[in-house]
Amino acid sequence: VEGGVAGGHVGGTGSGLSEVYSLIVGAAIKKNWRYPSFTGESNRLASVEIILDADGNILSSKIIESSGNPEFDNSALRAIKETEYVERPRTERDRTLRINFNSQELSE
Repeated sequence: VEGGVAGGHVGGTGSGLSEVYSLIVGAAIKKNWRYPSFTGESNRLASVEIILDADGNILSSKIIESSGNPEFDNSALRAIKETEYVERPRTERDRTLRINFNSQELSE
């Protein structure tokens, strides 16, 4: 007679954990994010893809969706560069992340 765990798997797909990890990484990077909020622009959004190694070192970053403002985009890339490394990724999939930089977050 075999004993087993009902359902047979633990934690499901893990997409929820990936979302949490993205938020943790985003928060760490945004501590270094500076952009002059007095520019009067209402709402800018830039999406950046970052690639991590297994230890959480940031290997590369690139703009996936531009805010339409090169200065704003560069401020996001600069924050990533200054961060250098983040909490270690839990899975292979977590080594490629997309982080959104929204100008509204700066005024909070």
